[in-house]
Amino acid sequence: MQHVNTPEPHFSPAGLAQSSGDQSGQHPLPEMLQDGEYLQQIHASTELSPFASLPSSPEPPSALISSPPPVVPQSGIYLPGALALAAPTPAPQATAPSIALPPNTGPHRYLRPHHERPPDNVLWPMNIEISMIEICTFCPDWLLNPEVIARAIRNGWNREAIAKAQLYATDELTHDNWLRQNGRIQKQISFGGKLFDNVSIASINDGGRRFDSEYFRNRHGQQLDLTANGWRLKDTYQNARVSTESIGHMPLSALYNRVVNWPSGEDRMLMTQCLEFARNNQQLNLDTSHWDWIIQSQNFAAPAAARTGVNRDDEALRRLHENVDDPGPRR
Repeated sequence: MQHVNTPEPHFSPAGLAQSSGDQSGQHPLPEMLQDGEYLQQIHASTELSPFASLPSSPEPPSALISSPPPVVPQSGIYLPGALALAAPTPAPQATAPSIALPPNTGPHRYLRPHHERPPDNVLWPMNIEISMIEICTFCPDWLLNPEVIARAIRNGWNREAIAKAQLYATDELTHDNWLRQNGRIQKQISFGGKLFDNVSIASINDGGRRFDSEYFRNRHGQQLDLTANGWRLKDTYQNARVSTESIGHMPLSALYNRVVNWPSGEDRMLMTQCLEFARNNQQLNLDTSHWDWIIQSQNFAAPAAARTGVNRDDEALRRLHENVDDPGPRR
């Protein structure tokens, strides 16, 4: 990605980005991102305001909300101007029984969507398990990051399954779309898998050795950690380049606005529940800085696994094959 010289935003403790004036030059990725501490800092816990519990069935947007989300600390987040949008418009003052967010609750700048879907560097929730169906449904570009595609490979997900889950989510699962998506995902598997194995960028760009998914799976074994705590952006592997990529925020509506078929049953994990809540309470203008607040304030819990000792990704793959047919060729 070509670097764009822009004023580097600085974030106050209240989470509001403020420009420091005319500055230029390249901004290296924070070192803390390398070992996960950077993400932990972004997800630093905050004291939560009281929040009225909603009934088990989602209420309409007019449901009573007794307290808005708190300001989430964002110290250290770098949102390059090339990826940033203008400051979001504060929610209008709402009449009872709903309530609007206070000014400056959300991040000052949002990441720009890629091809109408969230980019690979949108902030993921931490310290919770994220189902593979949720990844394919809401943030398919997360699979551009090596840890995520490596998890899919290690847990038995091939390009056909990933493509089917992604296209089924947006109700675009046709034979032609499936074939095209298979080709894209195969490139993601090969590129991400090689980065995960520390193959040099030069070797990857020159073609290098052929990527063998079965060998990769046998070498690394199953991925048991289904949280995002160890995820890294793909650009953190490209040490020879100065990256402009960084973790950033988006409105939660950008994650679900194209989704037709939502995860259900055991695939309806905490991330899905958060997005359902955001969809049913749109007056709050929730974004990815509010993952923890939604989960804690609503006491959400992931569904219990039907079978103990079985990897959830294995079960999700089985359900996908049972419930979603492969698309046949057009006649």
